[in-house]
Amino acid sequence: MSIIASQNLNHDKTIPLGLSSGKNNARVIAISSGKGGVGKSSISLSLAVELSRQQNKVCIFDADTNLANINIMTGLNPVITLHDFIAGNISIEDLMVEGPAGITIIPAASGLVELISFNSAQQQSLISLVQHLENLFDFILIDTSAGINETVLGFLHASAHRIIVITPEPTSLTDAFSLLKVLKKQGFDHPVQVLVNKVKTFDEAREVL
Repeated sequence: MSIIASQNLNHDKTIPLGLSSGKNNARVIAISSGKGGVGKSSISLSLAVELSRQQNKVCIFDADTNLANINIMTGLNPVITLHDFIAGNISIEDLMVEGPAGITIIPAASGLVELISFNSAQQQSLISLVQHLENLFDFILIDTSAGINETVLGFLHASAHRIIVITPEPTSLTDAFSLLKVLKKQGFDHPVQVLVNKVKTFDEAREVL
């Protein structure tokens, strides 16, 4: 069971500029976590499938270059991955893969040390990629890697909406708090949705929050 609640760092209700959700653009949602193993990718995929079933055009951008869990969960073994796009070898259209329920997947390449943390030029290339996708879809879900690095922080800053996935596990809570604290130190001042995963009841989720 998963429970979602709103957590606002400074009680500000504004939507940030960047990867926005204007009238003619997709709603861009970055889904992240302080640590791995909390079900972040499962949440991303489940949300994408449900949104697609509601007649929305949905894209999952697998930005977790450590593991590329979306590939594994959907049984895909793409020949072309994000690594090829970053290297400048392919177009955005060549990168897209069809997934379950009609969703589109931008697949990551797992286990590539050079892509665990992107440099500034690579990060800008990724932001440009998502901005292009905004014109093609109703929803773009960015499944970031877990933890705190500049790429994760960049996606959280740039996206119009953000979900941080936590569980009752103490390390999940402390790592998520650390992630939010780093964002605040960087001047981040926008709403964050906190989703409590792996709980049995609403009361249990409330206790975690």
